[in-house]
Amino acid sequence: MLRDFRHGVNVREVIHLKRTAIEQHKTQVTEYRPNVNWVSLTDVADGEWMDCLFQDIELFHRYRV
Repeated sequence: MLRDFRHGVNVREVIHLKRTAIEQHKTQVTEYRPNVNWVSLTDVADGEWMDCLFQDIELFHRYRV
């Protein structure tokens, strides 16, 4: 699948803005209510999924119209 994502953009200078924006969605990144069934994005793949969001390079698939 990754071979289809051949276009990267360096987002290092704006990663703090991305982190701030995601943190605004409290119910998605923290346990909003005490509930053993509540799953947040930080729980996906033991936090590795969130780590992928904050890489210096974002990969994109080029779509041609």
